[in-house]
Amino acid sequence: MNGTPDRVLDDLDQRALVPPSGLREFRSRRSSEEVQLALEAGGIRCFLLDLRGVSDKAGLLEVWAASVGAPDRVGWNWDAIDEAMRDVSWARAERYVVIVTGGGAGASADPRAWDTALDILRTAVAEWDSRGIPLLVLVRGVPLVDHQERR
Repeated sequence: MNGTPDRVLDDLDQRALVPPSGLREFRSRRSSEEVQLALEAGGIRCFLLDLRGVSDKAGLLEVWAASVGAPDRVGWNWDAIDEAMRDVSWARAERYVVIVTGGGAGASADPRAWDTALDILRTAVAEWDSRGIPLLVLVRGVPLVDHQERR
């Protein structure tokens, strides 16, 4: 994994990063870990939310808090995660990317929890955007349209 992000990430990956804010589906030939390393090598703070094996709200909250490096003071409930995503003062950066991967089982097992998680991410994107700091959420393996259409 040597090289700049633009050399490591192919054109498809690069297009997914524009515009730099929002919540969208992401496909890549590269692993989420490779994408994370490439982004961080380019100075972008990247959190990897790996939900493989997570099928309920409690597991999602636990993995989420750990993946963003939330301080111990951040509780494992929706309000705490919402607040943490809008205040990542422990991980200051000029740009953030969250890669959500492996969420298919959880989205199917607990659609309400999945929808709440997406709402929290959308709120965080809007909050950071209002501050002029891009937050991009890339969701792998779960079609966003299906969940939005159920509402």
